[in-house]
Amino acid sequence: MGLTSLQKVILASTSPRRREILDLLKIPFEVHAPKFSELSDPSLSSEEEARLFAREKALSLRKEFPNSLIIGSDTIVELNGKKLGKPRDDAEATQMLQSLSGKTHRVLTGLAVLDTKTGLIQEILSIAKVTMKASSEKEIAEYVASGEPRDKAGAYAVQGLGKKLIESVEGDFYTVVGLPLEGLVKLLKNFGSSISIDS
Repeated sequence: MGLTSLQKVILASTSPRRREILDLLKIPFEVHAPKFSELSDPSLSSEEEARLFAREKALSLRKEFPNSLIIGSDTIVELNGKKLGKPRDDAEATQMLQSLSGKTHRVLTGLAVLDTKTGLIQEILSIAKVTMKASSEKEIAEYVASGEPRDKAGAYAVQGLGKKLIESVEGDFYTVVGLPLEGLVKLLKNFGSSISIDS
């Protein structure tokens, strides 16, 4: 089943992973790049930044899509209080993965849904814990050489080749991928959706 209203659903993201997750709900939606620059602010906590970026991504498209539900999402990887963004190059990816190796870190995903007809916006923050295996320099080098870490926060993809480096995930798996599915369904229902994960 789809939305009970005639509103469009817009995913404000360039991430193919978020698109794949939203596809699981079997609802029609459009994908558009948000008009928001993700510049990390050291004065903000990871929780604050994930929420802010998700909200701003949704708001950045509000004028273009009246009578729509716009979904914004942002994921932050945090180790011992330090935010790990997308690596600038392979050397930084290697450094990130070495710092994560054998340790448990947090993955925080902020999620916002904006109703552009009413201006109402609702948000959630989902947090998962990921424990990495103790990987050798060779294992990390081979993973970095695959190219997968280059556009990933924390330099790994839990659903891709990076799963070989992961010991366990505590919490919502889709939070780590970048779009908390259960949380999204709850937010969409608040806006008149009749969807479910099993639809």
